[in-house]
Amino acid sequence: MTIEQRRKVIDYVVILAMLLAVTMICKATGKFFNITDVAMLYLLPIIYAGARTDIWISVATAIAGVLLFDLLFVPPLYTITVSDAHYVVTFAIFLLVGITTSVISNRLKNRTKETELALGQTSAMYDLSTELTAVSSVDEFSRIIVSGVAGATGSDAVLYRPDGNNQLARMAASDPQGRLAIDRNEGGVAGWVFEHGREAGPGTDTLPGAVGLYVPLKWEDEILGVLGIDVSEETDKDLARKKSLLLALAGLSTLALNKLLLTMTAQHLKNLEASERLRGALFDSVSHELRTPLASIIGAVTSLTSSNVVYTHEQIKELLGTINKGAARMDRLVRNLLDTARLESDSFKLKTEWCDVQDVIGVTLASFGEELEGRPTVINIEEDLPLLKIDFELIVQVLVNLVDNALKYSPAGSEIEITARCEAVGVVASVEDQGPEIPTENLDRVFDKFYRIEIPGTAGGSGLGLSICKSIIDVHGGSIWAQTRPGGGNKFFFSLPVVEQEPEGEAP
Repeated sequence: MTIEQRRKVIDYVVILAMLLAVTMICKATGKFFNITDVAMLYLLPIIYAGARTDIWISVATAIAGVLLFDLLFVPPLYTITVSDAHYVVTFAIFLLVGITTSVISNRLKNRTKETELALGQTSAMYDLSTELTAVSSVDEFSRIIVSGVAGATGSDAVLYRPDGNNQLARMAASDPQGRLAIDRNEGGVAGWVFEHGREAGPGTDTLPGAVGLYVPLKWEDEILGVLGIDVSEETDKDLARKKSLLLALAGLSTLALNKLLLTMTAQHLKNLEASERLRGALFDSVSHELRTPLASIIGAVTSLTSSNVVYTHEQIKELLGTINKGAARMDRLVRNLLDTARLESDSFKLKTEWCDVQDVIGVTLASFGEELEGRPTVINIEEDLPLLKIDFELIVQVLVNLVDNALKYSPAGSEIEITARCEAVGVVASVEDQGPEIPTENLDRVFDKFYRIEIPGTAGGSGLGLSICKSIIDVHGGSIWAQTRPGGGNKFFFSLPVVEQEPEGEAP
């Protein structure tokens, strides 16, 4: 027995109990109640029946009250006749009260149901619109729409969208095994709606024998998709209500889908523009960075291969050194380009191992070879620095880029200082030069990709080195920053976190 059936049974029992209670009380009290009082008491179960049940039960209760009143209280007793014509009016009033009360009560109940239904639909549409504001893909949009429409209408829902070939395809269904999802005929109905831009299914003039009711998601002259719900078991009244709700939901879906598609198109254009700018910046930077070492290498090779000039051993050594420096500079540029691509790849993973900071600094300086000749290099490493769990090659690349930056932007013969010490944030390393001070407003921007500060008299760079340093330090969970140096010059710092406890069984 359902809750509704149980409620009706309880109402019937209460009505019978009230009729019996009125009868027994009035009979037991004898002359205490006059005939008018008895009539008024019999109105109570009639009013209750009118308020709680349908009109037929209310009429039946009124008839039962009239019969009990006539048989037990109206002379002659125990017969269905009356000696006074005024009692006929009383009987008519009984029936009128029962019918009127029932009609008014049913209207109020219907209005209440309609109001609750409207509030529920409004709430469902509000919740759906709130969820749609956060979607970022068509797939996510499709899942939210079919779920929201199914919840609002109480029926299975399905959404169709054109694919890459402008052929209609099912994007999502609230019940993947339901009739709307697996019946090919339903797909044909949705295809007709997509092609003609009109509603189809039960409650329409087109294909009324279909299981689902389908409406187009139409924006201006473009059909963005087709939305449908299962209405195969609905009454005409419920069908009209669900059709009205589906049209409202389709309008909301159309607005949200059109906004999403426009946003995705704008983002695509923005990405294309950014990619074009990036390609242009990369081309400019690489061509600028390659020009100088290539020119020096070509000049040195041309001199060495010239048959008109005989060079001394020292001159040959100097020319070969020029070639070596140019090649090393080009090698660093290629490494930076490869590191940029690797760090931005989704498959990138750190190859961490236990490392000594002193080894990192030693390998860094060794990689420059003769480039550091004539440049005093001061190394200050705090004693007993802890070992670091890092990607050795990447951290070496960070120091290489910072030292290379110092070589480019500081005067020939000026000192370069490298320090490493332990602080609260971890191990902090720095590279200090005596070049022109970076303007305060540019201290943070120097780590942006392709950002360069043009300084007269310096070699310049590609604008990749410091940005790669920042990316490498970020993936290690550290920080990198720049400061101006008291008395002139700049200092570049980076910190790396210290792992407190070494993994068991792993030795440095």
